[in-house]
Amino acid sequence: MAFEPANRIASSDAEIAIIMTSSWKTWVVGWLGLVLASLILAPIPAVNETHYLGKARHFANPAWCENDFFLNSPSVHVVFFASTGWLPPFFGMTATALLVRAAGLLVLAYGTYRLSQVLGLSGGSYLAGLWLWPVLVATINVSGEWIVGGAESKVFAYGFLFWAMAFLSDNEPFLTKVWASSSLLAWSVAWHPIVGLWGALIILGSLILLSMLNKDRLFRSAALGTSAGTRSSGLLANLLLLAGWLAALWSIAAALQVSLMSGADETVRFQANYLQVYYRLAHHLDPMAIPTTAWLRGISAAGLTFAAWVVLTHSVFLKSASFTRRRAWQLLGWSALLAILLSIAGFLIGFGPRPAEKMAGYAWRMLLLKFYFFRMADVLVPLLLSFSLGQLSMMAVCRKKRRENVTPWPLNRFALVVPAMMLAVLMSFAVSRHGSWEAISVAIKQHHDWKATCDWIFQNTPRKTLCFAPTGHTSLKWYAERPEYVSFKDCPQDAAGIVEWNNRLLIITNWLQTQWGNGSDAKPALITKAGLKDLHEQTGLQLLITDRLGPFESEPVYQNDSYRIYELP
Repeated sequence: MAFEPANRIASSDAEIAIIMTSSWKTWVVGWLGLVLASLILAPIPAVNETHYLGKARHFANPAWCENDFFLNSPSVHVVFFASTGWLPPFFGMTATALLVRAAGLLVLAYGTYRLSQVLGLSGGSYLAGLWLWPVLVATINVSGEWIVGGAESKVFAYGFLFWAMAFLSDNEPFLTKVWASSSLLAWSVAWHPIVGLWGALIILGSLILLSMLNKDRLFRSAALGTSAGTRSSGLLANLLLLAGWLAALWSIAAALQVSLMSGADETVRFQANYLQVYYRLAHHLDPMAIPTTAWLRGISAAGLTFAAWVVLTHSVFLKSASFTRRRAWQLLGWSALLAILLSIAGFLIGFGPRPAEKMAGYAWRMLLLKFYFFRMADVLVPLLLSFSLGQLSMMAVCRKKRRENVTPWPLNRFALVVPAMMLAVLMSFAVSRHGSWEAISVAIKQHHDWKATCDWIFQNTPRKTLCFAPTGHTSLKWYAERPEYVSFKDCPQDAAGIVEWNNRLLIITNWLQTQWGNGSDAKPALITKAGLKDLHEQTGLQLLITDRLGPFESEPVYQNDSYRIYELP
């Protein structure tokens, strides 16, 4: 990849030459690297893809898996579902996942690229930081947040959030800046209300702090310079920005309808909140369920991040920089700091003995913890760290080559080494997440058997056949296109749906315990035909798919090396 000619930044000691690029090729290359990493890290279908795209397909066509309990529950991410749900009938689920992944990562790469422009990053620094970022998110996160994986609405939301942050620091007229950035934040809210609203509040708080600390205007329109995005003049651009507000209103209305106006009484709401915070999503929401090692990683990462940020902000790179660049780094730094303070607030809200009932005021604490206090720090801190390290590493490379009197052309070529190394790190990390080669071979064989099992169901059963799959097998609807009685992964978001989801899981658990109670250590319990009939009468299930459960009195209607299917009488 050839970078554009370098622009030299004047400095007092003239030791550093930074290669500046504004080429669209830079973010396209960054985007392609993210897409490739996502396919290695989370092969299609990823766990969340079956959840999101299955819901999207049913949203566009309610006749698809029409008696599936989860799919019939109220929808929150309506913008994502409406935008993607019409694609599967034309392209199939796998191609749809690839298209939506690519689109989401394109928005993410573009938003971070525009942010890198106002930060004054070179093309090499941007690519190095962009490709290091997902690795840091995955390794130093506290609450299990990720940024590169399957097709999900939050990927779009983060992209628009960073684009808005770039616009706020850019050299645009005041009204243009406010209109464009607020509209981009609206798009972020539209795609994912939690990410968008937290992001908007963090950015607003950072701007207020910057205004108070610097004792200048909240915004400043500098002289004409490099723009962080397409200027909002023009009818089409303004219509697209306006659409963000309409989409955000729709998304917020859907979220409020699910959370506040679902018709559930107070007892059901309380039960649903408890199940969501302390059971189903405890690894995301409950600070006491998050391992101590994760908190220690997060604290260490925060210290390293702000050390790198301080070094960078006191370097020649920023001392002689424009107001726009200094303000952009300050905005990103303060945003990361506020995200950390938000995480601390979440920790203090949830800190206490377990079970949670032993905490004073645990009901209101539980209600607040539903709002994902930790996810913004899990994303913003690694972003600040990766961009800081990317820029510092490129500065070190450029200083060394300048001292050796290397001309700009070889310097451009040598500057590719740092991002290339970060891309190699990203790809190696993605492969390593799958374990040993032996584990990968076993997983491939099991996945092949699972697809064959689902294909048999698709070919040999009516469309409304109600199924139950083993825990951890989230792609039954994806491959077999048949409804499920319940799935641990597919938990509704309305209060009544969450309680019903838990009740269905309890029915399955109690039935299994009853069957196992008929056996002994010397003689395992035999799951009889009468037992299967009892399960059918309780649940309406017609097919039971199992990988380890047994032995059964009945013969399976289908089996392969990994799975068996039993028909319930």
